[in-house]
Amino acid sequence: MSQFGQTLRRLRVERKLTQHQLAVAAGCVGQQISNYETGRVIPELQTLIKLADALQVRLDTFRS
Repeated sequence: MSQFGQTLRRLRVERKLTQHQLAVAAGCVGQQISNYETGRVIPELQTLIKLADALQVRLDTFRS
């Protein structure tokens, strides 16, 4: 798991969100969240911004 993926998962779990709930809030599909968390895929900047908004964190929270 990548540092980004670990951070994303930790934030999602802390907010008691499922992958599906986070995906809906960020405008993507649930499988994408799984791929991000496991490090298989790194999100594009637009998606990263939406994830930060959905999790109510600053974008630089995801810096490794």
